[in-house]
Amino acid sequence: MKKAIKILIGILLVLGIYVALTHADEIQNLTYSVKTQIYGEPIDKETGLINNDFFSINGEGKNPNSTTKGINEAIQYASKNNIEYIQLKKGIYLINGNTTNYNNFETAQKKGIILESNITLDLNGSTIQHISSSYPNYAVFSVTDVQNVEISNGIIIGDKYTHDYTTSSTHEWGFGIDVKGSKDVIINNVQIKETTGDGIILGDYTNEEYTENVIIRNCKITDCRRQGISIVCAENVHISENEIDNIKGTTPQSSIDIEPYSPFQHVKNVVIENNIFYNNASGIAVAFSGDSQNINVLNNKMTNAGVVCSNFNGNANVGYNYIINATVWIYGKKIENSNRKESVNIYNNQIENSDVLIGNMANVILMNNQIQDKGIRITASNIAIANNIFSTSKQNDYALEYFWGEDTHQNYICYISENTYKGNFYIKEKIDNRDNLQISTVKEETDNFIKNIIEEELWNQISQK
Repeated sequence: MKKAIKILIGILLVLGIYVALTHADEIQNLTYSVKTQIYGEPIDKETGLINNDFFSINGEGKNPNSTTKGINEAIQYASKNNIEYIQLKKGIYLINGNTTNYNNFETAQKKGIILESNITLDLNGSTIQHISSSYPNYAVFSVTDVQNVEISNGIIIGDKYTHDYTTSSTHEWGFGIDVKGSKDVIINNVQIKETTGDGIILGDYTNEEYTENVIIRNCKITDCRRQGISIVCAENVHISENEIDNIKGTTPQSSIDIEPYSPFQHVKNVVIENNIFYNNASGIAVAFSGDSQNINVLNNKMTNAGVVCSNFNGNANVGYNYIINATVWIYGKKIENSNRKESVNIYNNQIENSDVLIGNMANVILMNNQIQDKGIRITASNIAIANNIFSTSKQNDYALEYFWGEDTHQNYICYISENTYKGNFYIKEKIDNRDNLQISTVKEETDNFIKNIIEEELWNQISQK
């Protein structure tokens, strides 16, 4: 008899599981119907306001697991019902976005609040705070393999100051917004702070599925531990009108770091304009390296945080920036062959009390800049230095210096024309000339070198004093 009862119970359990699996939608619809009678509509059809009670969401900074689950259920409900705009009730939301797996795109767990395609999530002034934990990997928001999404109008806070760092890890993979393999993403008017890793990361370190068409604008990213924004594997990114500062805790500690990680990855078509960067522990506002194509750093203000390019084999424009108390450090890969094509155009910048260091570059243009109280140093590079104003209010050893830091068998040429020197320079132009360095001071030769590198539109723009 007991055996028969056990068999019967087993059969009933199997049947119950079968019914639950095959009629899951019907069961959920029935559940939603009952809950609607109790709590009202899940999402207001006119305003897009999420009904916190319906989804068991706590807006007072409590119950992180049910709150995370509830917000994700609301997003899924909106997606299934073609509701493209939703908003949170203004409040404080505690989120659990911990994961044991981060770096593998194929198996990585989506974590935290998970966006679905064709959804605009308006945080409505709310604070979204990650729980304190010892997990090395987390994200408050995951934007993974989706398209046409937006996150706007709120505050995202990590657990930098309450995190348990004692477990074996660098603990640098805690993100505010983690974007992987997605298209048409907007992050607008969001404050992100105190993450153990990056405020925002675009791309995946182990996969070449690109994130494309991303706009990050009008955001404040501050006091994150590793980076403000990392761009690992992405195309067509526009970052504008943001303020990024006080990035400190673990390297690289940049406001924005463009860092394709693997040989099969690249970053292409990035515009970084009209931003304010300052006071990062690394002294870096924007860094780019590796296979990074068409990087444009324009009209930004950088204080105690400059531009760094290392091991670079792409092309970039750095123009119309105000850089003070920092470094412009442009270094290519140390490869001695005639096929190198990396180029950086540095033009119309105001550079104050900041070193300009250039080395191992196939092509560099330094034109129409105002360089005050520091000079430039060049090694092992083809470079044109034209129409710049060098000025100093103190005794400076040199305005520009071309020197040999190491032996090289490459042949290089340095074009110098129509620069202006103001102030007390001991030596205006210090050239450590060798047999494989050619110096030209002929304006026409300088102009021809520049025009062969840059596009005609940019030449017409910067050739006017």
